[in-house]
Order: sequence, then C-alpha cells, then structure tokens
Amino acid sequence: MFVKPATFGMLTGLMLGLVMSFSISFVLLFFNLGPVPDFLAIWLKGAMTGFAISIPIALVAQPLIVRLLNRYLKVQS
Repeated sequence: MFVKPATFGMLTGLMLGLVMSFSISFVLLFFNLGPVPDFLAIWLKGAMTGFAISIPIALVAQPLIVRLLNRYLKVQS
C-alpha cells in the first residue's frame, strides 16, 4: 500500500501518541494507585485523556523534529 509522505508522517504521529499515552498512563497510574478495584476504568479514562492531548502534540512536533534533525544530521547509507 502506498501513501504520501505527509500521510505517513500523520499516521506515525497518531500511532506514537496512542502507544505512548496508553503505556505511560498505565505505568504512572499503577505506580501511584496500585491495583485498586476500578483500575481498568480509571486507566482507560486517563489513557483517553492523554491520547487526546498527545495526538496534536505529536502531529505538530514530529515534522518539526524531523526538519531539525535533517538540518544538522546526515544519515549514513
């Protein structure tokens, strides 16, 4: 399946935001609360909030970071 580079970048940001917000919220909640009875419901609420915040940040930050790295670094072939 072929996609445009901009679409690939957006999908990358979306997936990174999803994985990071869900995993970080799980670990932090578990460390702070421990295995409480409503852990899953509390975690999902926090994970969805984190996801809603992280997606716009990832979509904005990813192309900026790529441009910055491309300006100062060259990839070896």
